[in-house]
Amino acid sequence: MISMIPRFSIACIPLAVWLFSGAKLLVKSLYLALHYQFSLVLSAELFAIAWILASIKHRFILSKSMLKQHELDAQLLIKKISPWTFIKRSFLSKRMFVIISMSVISSLLHRSTTIPLLSFLMCSSVSYALFKTSLAHWKSLKELKSKYSVYYY
Repeated sequence: MISMIPRFSIACIPLAVWLFSGAKLLVKSLYLALHYQFSLVLSAELFAIAWILASIKHRFILSKSMLKQHELDAQLLIKKISPWTFIKRSFLSKRMFVIISMSVISSLLHRSTTIPLLSFLMCSSVSYALFKTSLAHWKSLKELKSKYSVYYY
């Protein structure tokens, strides 16, 4: 079990990146909501729209990335690949490029747009999508850990 802990913590690195990016964008969107003093009704509507957009982004863009990451996690936990190979395949890949580019584009558009509602929707929808992906990845990672823990006794 001791040798599994470092591999499991290495498998959590992409999860931490997704959570960090999502939290950073969520802070930006909350700042916009507070700075421009959106009304309560408008805020609720914007959060609902952002959640719907996030569900679409998660379903069509990020779920594929999460499934590929899940395969890499399984290979790491059963010692099919080394931790270094896992990190290279996780971060030097198209799926991580997609996730990072979503965050960067959202941040850049947030700075360049003068419409606070649009900026809020961009930041919060990407943030929610990253959070949904992180939660789904964490759930699958915990299942993998319990499934493959017999290999470490």
